[in-house]
Amino acid sequence: MLSGRDHRLAFGDCDDADTLRYLFIVSNIGNTHSTDTGIVDVGITEYTMRLGMRRFSARSVILSVLLGSDPPQLPVAALIDFCSLFDISPGTVRTALSRLAATGEVEARDSSYVLTADLLERRRQQEVGRLAPSPAWDGSWWTAVALADARDLNERRRFRSTMEGSKMGELRPTVWMRPTNIEPPPPRPDLMISRGGLPTADGIALALRLWDLPALGRRADQLLAALDGDESGLAKRFIALAACLRYLRTEPQLPAQLAWERAADALRDRYASEEARFQEDLKRFLSTGER
Repeated sequence: MLSGRDHRLAFGDCDDADTLRYLFIVSNIGNTHSTDTGIVDVGITEYTMRLGMRRFSARSVILSVLLGSDPPQLPVAALIDFCSLFDISPGTVRTALSRLAATGEVEARDSSYVLTADLLERRRQQEVGRLAPSPAWDGSWWTAVALADARDLNERRRFRSTMEGSKMGELRPTVWMRPTNIEPPPPRPDLMISRGGLPTADGIALALRLWDLPALGRRADQLLAALDGDESGLAKRFIALAACLRYLRTEPQLPAQLAWERAADALRDRYASEEARFQEDLKRFLSTGER
């Protein structure tokens, strides 16, 4: 059903709170099921919560699949077909697309929708997160300092999202740091970025202060287990891979000298192989409707 250029279909990271929530498995969620509101069946809902993810609305499914598509543009028919995996009705998809266009998050082009520039930075961060960190590190650190004296809540949220997406760790709300084995955050007028050594040689202690490395390791193990599970449906595989991509977007990619453990590297490798298999199955679904 795809038309025009061939698309690389995947999934992106789009969660309204842009944060991972570690939730306990819910034993009885109820039997809510509505194709009009975009709420999916209880099986998918429970699986989503098991992975610490928010329930996927029509908006989040649309933006997620566009964020993972290359180029980030898909025909309306393909978006409707993909959302059907989550029991989201065509009318709900079209309503969500209209609202996304009204807020400037997507733009209509012929019979397709494409991401706008505001979301392309997030897409870049996702691509960086899929790469193995550079083994080269000279012991220096990036320090990013917010220069604005007063920032409203939305600006503080955008700043935090940029810092987390750039794999910086928070020392204070206006001061973020990380090792220089990867590139610093993109330049902006209200941000000062410097490079230098530490007054102490204990870089591991600083890394543990900037990130909860044991928790990150446990999360990587949880996601590896999800990828190694026996789920075969496209919707649940999409959810597992989206959870992995969200994790990899902000995982700090520390150099070997500071790495708490290497579960994230194993997750990157496993994600790459599972994503390739998923894309082939997704293309088959969009062509034939075979789930």
